[in-house]
Amino acid sequence: MVTKRSRRSGVVLIYVLLSMTVMFGLCSMAVDLGRVQAAKTELRRTADAAALYGCQGLANGTSVAKAIQAGLDNQVDGQALTILPGDVTVGTWSGSTFTAGGTSPNAVRVKAYRTKARNSAIPLVFAQLIGQSTCDVNATSIAWQNNQANTQYVAATSNPYLAGEPLGTRASVPDPGYEGPRVNPEHPWQYDWAGPVGGHMASGEAYGSPPEFPISLQAGAALQLTNVTGQGSNDPDLPLVNADGLLPNGNILGVYDDEAATGTNTSEHGMSNITAPLNALIGVFLDNNVPDNDGAIPPSLDFSTEAERNYTNISPELRQPFLIGNGMTSNGEQQTVIVPKGATRFYIATMDGHEWSNNVGGYTATITQSTISIVQ
Repeated sequence: MVTKRSRRSGVVLIYVLLSMTVMFGLCSMAVDLGRVQAAKTELRRTADAAALYGCQGLANGTSVAKAIQAGLDNQVDGQALTILPGDVTVGTWSGSTFTAGGTSPNAVRVKAYRTKARNSAIPLVFAQLIGQSTCDVNATSIAWQNNQANTQYVAATSNPYLAGEPLGTRASVPDPGYEGPRVNPEHPWQYDWAGPVGGHMASGEAYGSPPEFPISLQAGAALQLTNVTGQGSNDPDLPLVNADGLLPNGNILGVYDDEAATGTNTSEHGMSNITAPLNALIGVFLDNNVPDNDGAIPPSLDFSTEAERNYTNISPELRQPFLIGNGMTSNGEQQTVIVPKGATRFYIATMDGHEWSNNVGGYTATITQSTISIVQ
């Protein structure tokens, strides 16, 4: 007997071929879609980078140039991104709204494009089968520079080694020429003591605790010292000098290294030693702990040469006193201090070798912390 082949087997084959074609098409489209999505992600990241970098140029008018450079430094779908000057807008961010321009711009908006109109659209491979050869992508990013500022008076009696210390803590070595109580009326006290800023002990001695600047510190933020006025001296018989610790003719009064003064390689209250001009303003970052025994002592910093004092950016560690001076280099360039990780408190004091308590004068300075973040 002869068995006839079922016609249904041929129909199934057709269904299989059609299904495979559809599946192949969907998979092909997924490849193109994945490429486009990856390009969108890269474009957004590049727009963010351009806006953030552009914000760094707000102070000197280089925002557009910096944003354009950031585009060239980043790739979208394997190519550097071209940002045109018209894609960058300097303006003002106020809570939730960006406005172009303004008397004190604090934000930068960047619009980034990979489009057919700019001959830079994302090419498609499989979508060409349905007549779609490219896909446009774009992204907009707004970066905001938030400034916190506070002005403080820093008495010349402010001892950096009393920063963060509890009431009654003693600091500094005695005057080497000190012999008995009040033998030298210019040096009536041997030590410095922690206490309320601006307050005095019963003996009349000023407390040596330096002022803490009430700013909510953010790791990686930039601090700048401006509007520095006043004069001080580490001895009533010596001339008053500015916050750089310099005489009017530019000569350095002197430098001090704690190791040389004490004859040991130990620091005081868990903070590192420092070499810097006498009477200059000194800064130090702390966390929430009392600095004594709060981890390994950081290395000492040396500012004995003009080149070392003329830094443009410095990144001190916690418990590592560093030179601030008047916040400017010798040629008038603004200096920037980067807030270290873990810092919650910032103090400013003055430079001396011993016995800050007989110092005279003081300084007034404004500290501004700038943080830049993406807000849209």
